[in-house]
Amino acid sequence: MPISREYARSLFADLTQNAMVPLDPDELLHMPGLAQHGHVFFGDIAVRCYKYKARWTYDERDIRCTGQAFAELRLDLDDLVDVQLPA
Repeated sequence: MPISREYARSLFADLTQNAMVPLDPDELLHMPGLAQHGHVFFGDIAVRCYKYKARWTYDERDIRCTGQAFAELRLDLDDLVDVQLPA
């Protein structure tokens, strides 16, 4: 079922409010890179955008699936390393 960008953002924010990884649900509104590939990316997960009645929309199932994947992601601080980037 197609849903608006605003509702997608709200739903995604609700699903990921307690996620271990900080996310910016505003990406669903601004849709960077959409013209090149038709997707919005959260990490390695691509959420497809659809044109419906001349407006960009999302499929609610895609938003729920992506939100749940991030909400269930567990972060083990022992798996992290410090990286020194060149200047």
